[in-house]
Amino acid sequence: MLRDIIIAEPNAYIAFASKRVIEQTLNKKYRKA
Repeated sequence: MLRDIIIAEPNAYIAFASKRVIEQTLNKKYRKA
């Protein structure tokens, strides 16, 4: 059986798409890192 485990720190950014796509999907603007 295969499983994925994802561990991230609080307030960490995990990117699955470009910043523009995320902003349009969530209707939110993100600050420049």
